[in-house]
Amino acid sequence: MANCPLRTSKDIIDAFQKFIVSAHDFQISAFEFGWMNPWWAAKLLPDGRPEPMFREALSKRSQDLESLYCPTGAIWIADADSLRNQKTFYGVGHAYHPMSVRSAIDIDDFTDLEMARAYFTMGQAT
Repeated sequence: MANCPLRTSKDIIDAFQKFIVSAHDFQISAFEFGWMNPWWAAKLLPDGRPEPMFREALSKRSQDLESLYCPTGAIWIADADSLRNQKTFYGVGHAYHPMSVRSAIDIDDFTDLEMARAYFTMGQAT
């Protein structure tokens, strides 16, 4: 997808090779949450109080919590017949393919664009 400009040809080749050897009909790129800990996510009630999504995680150190992953639009692969039949990449038995957060940048708004520019600039400096 054009809104994921920082993925590389290596990312695409790696994802395709994993898809070929897997038993999954659907594979969606994903990145591991890093500095932003979704285990401590909360909804805000109308009066501003938080309603924790994962109450059990609040008593644990972030280092002790399992890694969580978020899908990104960078690379989606599917068996064509399965996609036609199920009409979604989130078909039965879909799998995630982890990639770096830099490659996974998915530009949907101006803040995402600014983040992509920052990652791109950092990559050019190395």
